[in-house]
Amino acid sequence: MRIYYEKKDDLFYIQHRSKLACDAHLHHHVELVYMIEGNVKAAVDSIDVIISTGDIFISFPNQIHSYEEYDGNNSIILIFSPDLYPEYKHIFSSKVPVSPIIKNASQNKKISMLLEQLSVEKNKNGEFKNAIMRGYFLILLGEIFQMTTFENIKTVNIDTLKSILIYCMQNYTKDIKLSDLEQELHISRYYISHMFSSRLKMGFNSYINSLRVSDASRELRNTDKSISEIAYGSGFNSLRSFNRAFRSITGITPSQYRKNIGSTKSDNSEP
Repeated sequence: MRIYYEKKDDLFYIQHRSKLACDAHLHHHVELVYMIEGNVKAAVDSIDVIISTGDIFISFPNQIHSYEEYDGNNSIILIFSPDLYPEYKHIFSSKVPVSPIIKNASQNKKISMLLEQLSVEKNKNGEFKNAIMRGYFLILLGEIFQMTTFENIKTVNIDTLKSILIYCMQNYTKDIKLSDLEQELHISRYYISHMFSSRLKMGFNSYINSLRVSDASRELRNTDKSISEIAYGSGFNSLRSFNRAFRSITGITPSQYRKNIGSTKSDNSEP
C-alpha cells in the first residue's frame, strides 16, 4: 500500500467528480465527499466503508484515507483547512468520528441545499466570496457534526510521521534501512517501527516494498524497459526479491502484469 503525505496550500476546495480514486494519503485538511450517485470503496485509518448514493464520507486532519473506484459514480468533494473554523477547534484538535461515513445524509435537506449553494458560490467572483463560502461551510459542518458520533483522538506525533513518510518517498529506490532513518531524522528506529505498525498497519520493509512496486508498476505500464532494469531501478537488489514482492502485493508476476496491460491496450485500440 502506497501512503504519502500531501501538502495542501488552498484554504478550501470544492469540485464535482465523475471518478473518485486515490492512493492512501494524509494531510492537515478536512476532507468531505458527498455521493450524488453511485458507490465508491473508501478507507480511513484501516476502517473500510462503501460510500453510496446520499452518503457523506469524512476524513479529519492527519487521518490516512483512500478511495477505490467501485462503479460509476458522481460526487462532490470538499477539502478545507480546519484553521478556517476556530469554532470547531475543540473537535478538530482532540476528536475523530467513530465512523467515517454518515449514511443517508441527503435526507437532511439543509445539507443538500448548502452543498448546492457552495457549488454555485465557488464559480462567483467578488470581494466577499471567501467570507460567504466560509459561512456556508460553517453551517454545513454544524449540520454534519450533529449527525456524527466522536471519540477522543489517539495521540500521535504527526510531524514525526510526516518526516518519516517524506524521507521514505525520497529514498525508497536506495538501499534504505531503519538505521538510515534513525541517523538522518534523529528518531529511534524502535519508535519508527512502532509508528509503522500502529499508524500504517504494516512493517517498514513492507511499506518500502509497496513504494517500489508502485514505481515499478508505472514503469511496466509506460515504458519498454526490461523487467530486470525496472526491478533494480525501483530499488530491489535482486530480480527474485522483486518478483516475490510484486506478486505478494499485486497477486501476479511483473511479466503477467505487463502482458495484461498490453492486452487491455489492444482491446481499446481502434481497428
